Amino acid sequence: MTKLYVLTFLSMLCACTSGAILEEKKEQPAKQEEKVVSRTKTEEKNYIPYPVTEKKLTSNRQRYTVLGSRVAKKMLKETSALYENKKPTLKITISPESDLHFDPAVEAIGNIIKSSYDLSESARGNDYTLEVQTQDFHYEDGEKVIAVCKIALKNSENKEIGTWAETLAPIANDDQSWW
Repeated sequence: MTKLYVLTFLSMLCACTSGAILEEKKEQPAKQEEKVVSRTKTEEKNYIPYPVTEKKLTSNRQRYTVLGSRVAKKMLKETSALYENKKPTLKITISPESDLHFDPAVEAIGNIIKSSYDLSESARGNDYTLEVQTQDFHYEDGEKVIAVCKIALKNSENKEIGTWAETLAPIANDDQSWW
């Protein structure tokens, strides 16, 4: 009979100690979860979301710089045979049909092309002429604008070698950014 009491006592003792161990193990993950939650709250305080109320308007200079660099890279890929052996001279001109008098696209194109062509300021004696035309096309009651940059490469005899164009338009239902 004493064996029965001893076995009962030992089983109760084991149950109590195992319960205490299990409770300690349950408390530890809860503490770790609290740390994770507190860490994310701290990160949320430092996080600044994209400003929904303020519209970041892109300037003409930014748009035409992007367009100029894109169209110049297209031209360089397709005309690599022209500058493979030597650096030909090139005069960059702004088309009379262009909307802007000081064209940021011309500056961007010149910066990219100068590694492959010798840029010239004189009107005569050039191997090639690059005519740059930029325009804004308005649609939907004039609120939205599509920016267009077109370049035409001509040889010294004024024969057109190639034409390249790029367009940039705002995304519909966006914050009017151009990217």
